[in-house]
Amino acid sequence: MFIVVPVGAFAASIGNPKTLGELGKVAIGLEYDNSNVDLTLNVASLSDGIFTESFGANNMRLMAKTTYVVGTIGVFPNVDVFAGVGMNKAKLEFATEYARDVPDDIKIEDNSNVAYKIGARAKLAEVGGVAIGVTGQYSAYTMDGHYLVNGQEIGNMYQGPAEQSTNMKISEWQAALTASKTMGRFSPYAGVTCSRISLKHDTTFHIIPSEGMSYDLSFKTEAKQENNLGAVFGTSVTVLNNFDINAEVRTGNQDAFTAAVNYRF
Repeated sequence: MFIVVPVGAFAASIGNPKTLGELGKVAIGLEYDNSNVDLTLNVASLSDGIFTESFGANNMRLMAKTTYVVGTIGVFPNVDVFAGVGMNKAKLEFATEYARDVPDDIKIEDNSNVAYKIGARAKLAEVGGVAIGVTGQYSAYTMDGHYLVNGQEIGNMYQGPAEQSTNMKISEWQAALTASKTMGRFSPYAGVTCSRISLKHDTTFHIIPSEGMSYDLSFKTEAKQENNLGAVFGTSVTVLNNFDINAEVRTGNQDAFTAAVNYRF
């Protein structure tokens, strides 16, 4: 008996909390994010059309790499809105918990899929040269993938092909409160983050064995991020008057690194 649960999530970067500082001012950037996130399974079930059974999973960890093109515009002197679109490639690993069998090791390697995000950034105050800012954003993508169960293709386990269809949505809400201070060309920042990653999915496998009739297995899953609170540390460096580079790490609720370049018009 095997269990396959195609789930996924990803984490979005915070970025420097300083705003463009002017109504109508525009910036465009290229961002690369590499994140590892632990997930907790809420609900999972397996059905063959007659019987439905629940199961669990542990050591669930998502490794995702996302590249965005991000546009930002100032809507007030101290408020920016931004939106990004890009490509996401992910891999999920976990072990199943099933009462009657030895746990299976599952690996799902995702094909490249479109990811998007939208959010806003505001400067709240400045105290002693330290700017206090807040960022909120929503990001999402869909996922299908290449499935391995204990290192085997599903079709190999049944001595025949297995057709798969998936309907799944992964989303993240994230907020951060950060402080930043400009020191020459450098603008280091640090803060606290709160994120909520969730997913809902159903997957159907159409099994076509070499002998006997074909049949379907249906999987339904809900999962969420294991830890919601974390910290962010980063810095921006002004290379030219309108050109910045940014590096950031996030920890606590994820293990992540982001590198970005931005040009302000």
